[in-house]
Amino acid sequence: VSTQSTGEFFHLSMKQLLALCLFLVYSLHGSFTIPLVGVCDNPTDLQLFKNVSNFRTQLQACAESCFGTEVCSTNCLVKNLALTEGCAQCFGADVYCSVENCFSNCAFHPDSRACCDCSTKYCFGKLVNCTGVTPDLIPPCYVPF
Repeated sequence: VSTQSTGEFFHLSMKQLLALCLFLVYSLHGSFTIPLVGVCDNPTDLQLFKNVSNFRTQLQACAESCFGTEVCSTNCLVKNLALTEGCAQCFGADVYCSVENCFSNCAFHPDSRACCDCSTKYCFGKLVNCTGVTPDLIPPCYVPF
């Protein structure tokens, strides 16, 4: 794409134009995730996973207060749960993934089986990869009463 105005020449290759468009879309969309791998496999985060009720309560509170945005949810989890930054990023991305893929199931009933099933289907694999721990160590998304 080339334009010429008032004697100035501006040229962008298709690759540069595509990169610029992707950057703008992700910047406006609220998420620009660099995939992390294996960042929760440490004593600090694993200990926090053990208190399932508190973990899920704080995760849901952060997701709701941040309206499902990734960066805000990440920062909230670092502050409120004391997760490591990398591990909190995994769960912040999981919150955002659930919003993107499961809004109709989760918006009004985030603690429902339908929300859990949807987020498991679309997001849990990415969460497991990011955290680097076995699925059984990650606090379950649905705990029946």
